[in-house]
Amino acid sequence: MKLNRHLSLFILLFLTVIWGNRMVAQISEGGTPPSFDFPEMETLKSSKSSFLVQSDFDIKAQIELDRREQEETWGAVPLRIGKKIFVNESQGGLNLLRDGEKTVLPDGTEIWRLHVKSPNALAVGLYYDNFFIPKGGKLFIYNPANKALIGAFTEKNNVAKGKSFATEM
Repeated sequence: MKLNRHLSLFILLFLTVIWGNRMVAQISEGGTPPSFDFPEMETLKSSKSSFLVQSDFDIKAQIELDRREQEETWGAVPLRIGKKIFVNESQGGLNLLRDGEKTVLPDGTEIWRLHVKSPNALAVGLYYDNFFIPKGGKLFIYNPANKALIGAFTEKNNVAKGKSFATEM
């Protein structure tokens, strides 16, 4: 028993050393969106550019399906943590410049906002298939109450052409 534990630890250490340099994380620089510095600007509270994501996805039915698959495969099938829902497919997905709203702050800073709503979702994670942030640009993702905040993502997060990027939920 003790030998198996040591062997397992050795294998884990070996795999970490071999593949550790290939792991890539979504590193963000922190901070807050520039608009947070201007609470008096009521137009920043609710964006006109809202995109509603609706789906016929039934969470209870999916949980039941996962439960049955777990029983039938003795736990061999991993549980789902979500479902990818494509949005605005006819126009190639959402595009910040086309679908977003530009605002110029009193200090001259230009910001673009796009409000994505999914009323029945327990959480929302964003998946980008054409991700690019220009030099000096910053991407922040936050909820309407400004309490849940991730970012800033910058040009350092740009991925190779043809690669995707995703943010946490």
